Amino acid sequence: MSPSNPLQVREENLWRTLNSGLVIPDGRHGQFPNHQKNTYLQIKQMAEKVENLYRLSGVSLNNSSSLFKLIKDSKSFSDAWLVNETDLLGITTLFRVCHAYRISIAILGLENEPNISHHLEKLASGNLDLLCRKASAAKNYLWEVEMFTTFKEKNCSPTFAEPDLKIEVSGIQVGVACKKIHSEKHIQNIMSEAVAQIAAIKGPGIVALNIDDLYPPEAILKANDASSISEILNNGNRKFISRHERHLRKYLESSRISACIISSSLVGDALSDSPRINNFSEMTCWSIPNIGKERQRIADGIFSKFKFNGNA
Repeated sequence: MSPSNPLQVREENLWRTLNSGLVIPDGRHGQFPNHQKNTYLQIKQMAEKVENLYRLSGVSLNNSSSLFKLIKDSKSFSDAWLVNETDLLGITTLFRVCHAYRISIAILGLENEPNISHHLEKLASGNLDLLCRKASAAKNYLWEVEMFTTFKEKNCSPTFAEPDLKIEVSGIQVGVACKKIHSEKHIQNIMSEAVAQIAAIKGPGIVALNIDDLYPPEAILKANDASSISEILNNGNRKFISRHERHLRKYLESSRISACIISSSLVGDALSDSPRINNFSEMTCWSIPNIGKERQRIADGIFSKFKFNGNA
């Protein structure tokens, strides 16, 4: 299920003005948007593939589980759409169908992976309601799986290994620490934990942060068109970096990490588009100069991989 009408990938150099007035290069910022459009029937079919993957892997989906209910909603909404009765299900069901599609993409990326039953069990064992801002182990693990599938699509040969994932970039094995941010109060502690995980593998690494839960609960983004919604998310990522630049920069400058990825994904209502309701995602990659030859190769490789397909 490839995104249609992908938005423009943007990359820019960052500059900093010293007290002397001299302007020096201060890193790179990449914006990798993803705007997904699919029919309700396609989403239902993907949900059914997820259901079948669980069955083939011998992992049961409890009828009361969050994932089971999302799959059920996908089927119900598609069937209702075919007979023009979607109004009976309500707009919240439509939002849940969008989330079911997002989750299905991530899960289907696990197909043919070793120890798949372990991954499927973790995702089925907790709350996957993405409109809710309450933390859950299942949503935390979903972020790791989403990054796994994203790196797989970018031909980074990901594996589930310490710190959370390992990928290959520019011929180098790189550790990825994945953290889902639920509050901005303890960013320094979260970054310290991520960097400690990377240090434990005694190799280079990057940090991938998901900030969906910093947006209000039970809400979606609304703007005139897809580009406007994309820009809202992009600005949110950049503002997050700005608010926590001191902590992020500390680890980048010490060469303990090569780059930091900030991601936000929400359902959006693009008023002038058809269909109006879609998934929107912005992944922002930030790196700084003078971090050493190997780490610079990694940062360059990340930017190159994400630009290769024209979207993220």
